[in-house]
Amino acid sequence: MPNPTLATPEHLALLLGLPENDPRVTLALRRASDAFADAVGYPVHEVVDDQVLLRGDGSPELLLPARPVSQASVAIADTTETADTAPGAALLLDTRLGILTRRAGWPAGIPVLVTYTHGWSEIPGAIVDVVLERAVHVAEALGVYQSTGPFSITSAAAGGVTQRWAETVERYRIGAGDRS
Repeated sequence: MPNPTLATPEHLALLLGLPENDPRVTLALRRASDAFADAVGYPVHEVVDDQVLLRGDGSPELLLPARPVSQASVAIADTTETADTAPGAALLLDTRLGILTRRAGWPAGIPVLVTYTHGWSEIPGAIVDVVLERAVHVAEALGVYQSTGPFSITSAAAGGVTQRWAETVERYRIGAGDRS
């Protein structure tokens, strides 16, 4: 099953002047949503109890491959630990950055199974806006829509992106710091 889109067909349909059940609306929104998730490096929508197998390197920090993270637990060998957000916790979770800090460090080369919930249950407005903007560009490239308004800055057909798209991707991508 594909990931949910990052904006609603209803909103894109309003921008394009098409019915929300039009397959062209669905296609443009799917392409724009996938492009954003690809650009930031993780599925943006909320994923509950996702699992990932990582390896420790001896350092105290382990970077998870998606964010924000609302809960996490780890299994190392025969032990399971649940992360906490309280300072001083043996397994500390930075929810915004998706970093697990373990006072004892992560054993080098040992597999760590992380079960975590990440992403947004409600997609931030900045993401919705640029996904809708990109979806309008996709619709233009498909010949569905001709824009004369604020979304006509850069043509998606030429592979371009707007400055707003680039800034929003930078803000939400993995490794961008605590800007989300």
